[in-house]
Amino acid sequence: MALRALMLATVAAVSISVPAMAQVISEVEGKLVELGEFTTTPAYQAKVFGTKVILKDAAISTPTREDIPFPTLLTCNNAKIPGFVKRPAGGSMVGGTIIATGSSNGDGTITAETAFFEPAENVLLGQVTNVPLVSPEGAISGKLEIDGTEVVVIGKKRGEQFPPAPLNPTTGASTEIWNPCFPGKGVKNASFIDIPPQYLSTNAEAAAEGWFGEDGIFYAFLIEGNGSAKEQPLAVSAFRAQCRNRGAGRGLEWEIRGGVGHPENVGGSIVIGQTVAGRGFVPYGIPSVNPLIDPLDDRYGTFQIRADLIDSTVTTCPINVVVRYQPILEVPPPPPTTENPDPKPQRFIQSRVGVDAR
Repeated sequence: MALRALMLATVAAVSISVPAMAQVISEVEGKLVELGEFTTTPAYQAKVFGTKVILKDAAISTPTREDIPFPTLLTCNNAKIPGFVKRPAGGSMVGGTIIATGSSNGDGTITAETAFFEPAENVLLGQVTNVPLVSPEGAISGKLEIDGTEVVVIGKKRGEQFPPAPLNPTTGASTEIWNPCFPGKGVKNASFIDIPPQYLSTNAEAAAEGWFGEDGIFYAFLIEGNGSAKEQPLAVSAFRAQCRNRGAGRGLEWEIRGGVGHPENVGGSIVIGQTVAGRGFVPYGIPSVNPLIDPLDDRYGTFQIRADLIDSTVTTCPINVVVRYQPILEVPPPPPTTENPDPKPQRFIQSRVGVDAR
């Protein structure tokens, strides 16, 4: 009787616990099999393995873009991706990788809270063996290569690919393929400051992130390497911003790393804060730091901020943070552009960066 009572108690416990387990966490990572609007029952928008994924309310992203609306994702799927011919039937993104996290619905589908898409996940780490030559007139000749692999830098915007796409001999138009869901991030030097790709240092180490295309070319959405721009504008960049809420009166623990660039020589201070409506930039109560100057080129520097913030007005880690670089002396205005025909002298420059908050 005791054994039977124990078995009945176990069954009862399982029966009671079933409703509590209705929301089972699910994560799938693998080859994207289908993408679109499907009217089957149950309805879904993507399929990976044999699992159907509902994407409508998911936070959709790629390696270079966040918060992509689902209709935009479908538009990108109907356009070509650099390095890949348009895949038949399902579209350009089908056959690539998807990482979807959410909860299981118990009917063969999961409702995704986040969904990450990429054509492929490749990294090319090695020596820059060739950099194209750019004439004073802007003509570009040669290939960009890392350890003999041809590399094309995807543009941040259409028309900024490097080296440029060749012209169609019949129409005279560019043959560049550019997909709005996969814009480039550019080329960064050791201070994580943007430099034109032609100023990458030959024979130096570089790391390219992107994918190896069906045409035998590595398409990089980001390259980190060594190099200095001929004319470096005032710049600041943060490549890591972490915040930990320690609670119990211990405040927020910050670690921010980044770099700065200056037309002449680095000097000044780095301050972090936030933008407040009606007040502009408001610093946090954290001491400023001075950039560490690059001994090979004093127009560049790096910085690291490690500090605790105990402030009754800032009690939780923010979604993003503003990093401001203020040089010692005002910097003369940059050359006029179409977007900024009357530039003013620069007293500071700032950049907003997302925070890894925990």
